[in-house]
Amino acid sequence: MNYKFIPDSIKIDDSIPLNYSLDEFLELQISYKQSFEKILTDIVDFAYFDNWVKNNINDLPIVNDKEANFYRKFSTLNSDYIYLRNNIHIEKLDFKELNELRSNVNKDFLLRTYKKVLFEDGNYTFFGSATEMNLVASKSLVFEFAFDAKECVTLDIYNFYNHYKENILEFIAKLIADALNCNVSLHRYSAIPELFSTEDNKESIKSSYLG
Repeated sequence: MNYKFIPDSIKIDDSIPLNYSLDEFLELQISYKQSFEKILTDIVDFAYFDNWVKNNINDLPIVNDKEANFYRKFSTLNSDYIYLRNNIHIEKLDFKELNELRSNVNKDFLLRTYKKVLFEDGNYTFFGSATEMNLVASKSLVFEFAFDAKECVTLDIYNFYNHYKENILEFIAKLIADALNCNVSLHRYSAIPELFSTEDNKESIKSSYLG
């Protein structure tokens, strides 16, 4: 399976002769992502907040794109709705750091490198189509709350996100920001339009990795 990365910012730097296959590169991305998420789950019990959602609103539709969506498929946050949305820029690591990632992934290594690996260049980045609602601070951890708006059967369910953002998501963001001393951004994905599909992924890895 190949994956679409949005924003399309993952580039293998030609100045560093990585000599990885795309599968090896992907394996390193997954390893870094899941190791860093262990730090996050030590700070926040995401499953607890998922239960809160399910107890407070019935049938909030889950986006059915897990197999095609890198960010969700390899998430270890134990949430049906919230996941880390940052790209994993393994190509930004130097040789020493890459060797650490391969052989000795630990908390100290992750805390030293996560801003290099997870943050985007510039001040702001679009995490989706070029609209204001998708514009996110580049130098931040990005958490996406995803639900399928097309499947919402009532307006109350559709509008639930605003209530949840104010009461829960902002609390989660503050916990993480305080613990890691970094900026945290929140993003909504309502699957309109659907950004991730199996058909799209057949060619996406070429543009995402090779430019």
